This record gives sequence, structure tokens and C-alpha cells, in this order.
Amino acid sequence: MTSPLPVAILGAGASGLAAALELVSREENLHLFEAHSLPGGCASWFRRSSPIGSLQFDVGATVLDGLSSGTWLADRLGQWGVELSPFRRMPRIFFKLRRAESAFSLSTRTVDEWLRDLKKAFPEDSRFIDEDLGHLARLAAGLKSLVEARPHFPIQTFGDLRRNLRLLPRVPGVAASLLACGHFDFETWLDARPRSQKLTEWMTMNLLITVQCAPEKIYTPWAALALSFYPLGAGTLPGGMRGLMEPALRALMKNPLARVSLNERVLEISKDGHGFWIRSRRGDATPTQSGPFRAVVSGLTRFDTALIAPESAFVSRESEWENHEGEIWGACTAYVALNDDDAWPADAFNVHSKLAEGPGHEGNDAYLSFSARNDLSRAPEAYRVVTISTHTRVKIWQSLDKTQYQHLKDERGARLLEHLESWSERSRDSFAHVEFGTPRSFERYTHRRAGHVGGLPMTRDNTLLDPAPQRSRLAGLYQIGDTSFPGQSVYACLLGAVAAVEKLESET
Repeated sequence: MTSPLPVAILGAGASGLAAALELVSREENLHLFEAHSLPGGCASWFRRSSPIGSLQFDVGATVLDGLSSGTWLADRLGQWGVELSPFRRMPRIFFKLRRAESAFSLSTRTVDEWLRDLKKAFPEDSRFIDEDLGHLARLAAGLKSLVEARPHFPIQTFGDLRRNLRLLPRVPGVAASLLACGHFDFETWLDARPRSQKLTEWMTMNLLITVQCAPEKIYTPWAALALSFYPLGAGTLPGGMRGLMEPALRALMKNPLARVSLNERVLEISKDGHGFWIRSRRGDATPTQSGPFRAVVSGLTRFDTALIAPESAFVSRESEWENHEGEIWGACTAYVALNDDDAWPADAFNVHSKLAEGPGHEGNDAYLSFSARNDLSRAPEAYRVVTISTHTRVKIWQSLDKTQYQHLKDERGARLLEHLESWSERSRDSFAHVEFGTPRSFERYTHRRAGHVGGLPMTRDNTLLDPAPQRSRLAGLYQIGDTSFPGQSVYACLLGAVAAVEKLESET
């Protein structure tokens, strides 16, 4: 039986929308608060007017996963009434490991084609690719099937243990591969196997971009998932991230059980004997209070939730940030429009780019995401938009004065344009539109503390059996999104949101 009290959802990002849609599918009333005018959070989008016409850029996240027909997520979205345009698998992805070297591409249609093309790119590593990366690819396929059963970690209650029993039928498919790893430390696993330095750099670049981890900080199973991300179902929707977030919000707003408040920022969460209360403000208006609510599900980051929740919700309001600040990444981004090229793939495609050997300084590695040809929702005919991003430490941006900030922003932006020039063999003078973003930009528009993106890096300390939990220390307050299990990616946020609702339904 449903409760007469509604549930409050904070944030209309991927996790918040998924939690809301799952709740109304269970005939629960809810009130969703979103500080922005658009859904999506870090996976949102924005528009710009330019001399060539209207442009639409993805803010950051550009690749979707798990939306192929027949997958758990595609079926769930259908059950929620979310009507999407056809999902397009990304047929190829491009890599450039040195500024002076030619780019190469890998087919993502099947794992076998992915490995075949890898051997063409790294012929001296054929045996390692066949035997070892082939093993990791099989492990990744089994783990993905296991993840779709919605695991509940860390195990904190008997209910978590009971829900995890549904994983058992899928465990035999990965048990042998897990045991074959020998151990969970990926760097140690690599050190026991001969391979070229160049292939090692390719793997490291993929790990840094996909899960924000270096080989010495990640478990082998998580590395397997990261290195096989593309051939296991990566792709895009027309309109980029807007193609998912806008239909999801539209489906929610059609449901009479859901109340949605856009442009309304939550200032405080409190709790008394009647339930939870939300103090919020729309624009510059006087703050108002809503409630009581049976529970609160926060799609804000755990660092931002801690600042507005009661002291008892976390160890302390600052400790959540202090415990992770040193490992949190931000992003520097460039948003560019340029003429299309018939030699480029017609579908949306991505490029992993590296300007020089080794990790180098910030900006040495970048991720370029091109829109599809003739996706007129994003760029005029004969043009494409590209989002270019690289990691940066948020701390270096926090104490700059206005002049210092603009100088560093321009410097990092110019570095990002070098990646596009190097790969496209075009001069920046030919680009039709250019603008840059920094952690300060992300903080201003997403309200994420210090403008960090990507959540908690998938290090050994943040994964496996002891990840950041969805439960807070305050009964009825749940944390979802990329700073709680299962972590990063739009897919992970959607998966974790449904798992959190399963907890909520049995515990409140």
C-alpha cells in the first residue's frame, strides 16, 4: 500500500528523473525540485545563437549505454512511458596517441571486431590482445549482465542481502573469469603480462576518460568494463543528451502523481515528527516550505546534500567533501561548431586524443564528441558541433582572481583546440563558433560544489563491496547519482536510482 505522503526528489538529472519515474510507476506521489530550467544536470545541454544559426551543445556527458532494444534499461524506459527516437550504436571510435602520428579507429559493432582492429593498431601486441584483452572483454560482458540485475552494495541490511539473491543465476557466467584474474589490482595484473608501452598508454587513456582512474588505482573487473565500454553497447540519440532527458521529463510531467518544480533550488532539508520538509526558492522570490514528505531522494551530489541536510544525515557537513576533495576531478571544455567533412562517419562519433607521450600536464588528454551529420537540432546543415573535454583538478580554480581566471581559462581552452586541430587537420581560424567552460562554469550552472564532474573516481576505495552507500545516516534520506553506488555514467545513475527506490519502498 502506498503512503499518503509524497516523496521529495532533488534534481532532475539522470538519477532524479529515473527515481521519479520509477516511483510513479509504483503509484507513489512525488514532488521533484530542479534548480535549472532544463533537466539533465551534468548531462544537460545548452543553446547558442551564432552567425551560422542555432547551435546545441551537450554540456559534458555525450555517450549513452544500455539503450539497445531488449536491454534492461530500454525496457524500463518503455514501462515508464518515455518515448525515445531510435538509439544508434556508435559504429567506430577514433584514437590519436601522438600529435605527429596518424589516427586510427576501432569497430565497436562486436567485441571480436574491436579486438581485430586493436591487433591492426598494435600488431606487436597481438598475443596480449587475443588472450588477455579477450579475457577482459568476456569478463566485462558477464559483469554487465550481472549489473543489470541491480546489485545492492554495500550490504547494510538483511533486505540488501535478500535483494542480491537475484544476482545468483548470473554469477556462474562471470565466476570463472573473475577467478582467472588472479587478483583485483589491475596494475599488478598488467605487470605480469608483456605488452608494449604504447598499448599501455592506450589503456591508461581509456581508463582516465571512462572511469577517471589510473591502472594502479582500479580493480581488474572495473578496468575490464571500462576497456570494453564501446563494443558492449555505447551509442547516441538524435539531439544528444537532450534526446533522453527531455522525453524523460515530459513523461514524468504527464503523470498526475508527479509535481515538477523547475527553476526552484532547494535550500534546506529538515525533519520532524510529521516527516521531511523542504525549504526552496524560485529565482529571487522569498523562500517557501513544502511538505511533509515521507522520504527524500537526493540527486544532488553527496557533498551538496550534506550542506542542506540535517547534521545527523552525514558524519559532518564538511567531512564528505574533505574525504574526497583530493581525488575529485573537474573538467575544462571547449564547445565548437565547424564544417562537416564527407570523410567523417555519418553517425555521431567520438575521439580519444593525446598530444604527447606520457601523462604530461593537464590538457594532454582530451575527449572529442561530434554530433551526427544532419542532426539539425544541433547544428545547421553542413555543420557539426563538437564538445571537447579534459580533466582538471578543481582546487586550482577556486582562489583565482578575475584576471588569473581568464588567463587560465584561455590557456586551457587553447590547449583543447589543439586536439581538434590535430585530429581534424584544420586551423582554429576555420571554426565557426568557439567557447570554453571551466569548473567555475559547471558550478554556476549545475550548482555542484567547486564545479566537480563525474562523481567519485572508481578507485579501489570507492568500489567493490564498500562503495559510497545510497542510504544516509538519517532514515528516509537517500543519496543517488554519481557520488553513490554504482557510480559514474548516465547508465549507472539510472540503475542506482531504481535500486534506491527499491530500498525506499521497503524501509519507509
